[in-house]
Amino acid sequence: MSKKDVTSISIGAGGKVVEFPSIKSFGKAMDKAGKEAAKSPHMRPVDLAAIAQGGLALDLDNELALIETQFTTFIAEHKDAAHKAKARVVLAITFEYDAEQPSYMGITGRITSVLPRRPGRACLGRIDRARRRIVCLPSGAGMDSPDQGQLCTQDGRAIDTETGEVAEG
Repeated sequence: MSKKDVTSISIGAGGKVVEFPSIKSFGKAMDKAGKEAAKSPHMRPVDLAAIAQGGLALDLDNELALIETQFTTFIAEHKDAAHKAKARVVLAITFEYDAEQPSYMGITGRITSVLPRRPGRACLGRIDRARRRIVCLPSGAGMDSPDQGQLCTQDGRAIDTETGEVAEG
């Protein structure tokens, strides 16, 4: 059945039946009812605390706390490599109008977050042309030279300056 097939609408509630001669008159009545409901002292303009009965605001607070913990942990783990790292929390609120329900508006909130990726780690290697390989020291080498140059590993273990190996004991 299409809208054109309907000539009248009857709605019954609480023993009372209201008849509307056309869909247009029904729509006008619903618009009037929506306007009256909007005047209710319980209704208020849309704000973050009102969307999904405060659920969106709660979700946002939880996401901010999670990002705060994860991002500060990232910075503590990566120290200088975290220079200029960024975390982002995005709140997108979509308002959707449906002409078939002219007195209503769909409101959807969506939260997305992005944490920085683990920074890359680098060292300088040498080209071993005879073996057609790239070689590097497992410890002690840096980005300045592939040769022994550092006195300790990143975790504080001493490096033997003769061999470039992590010293035992």
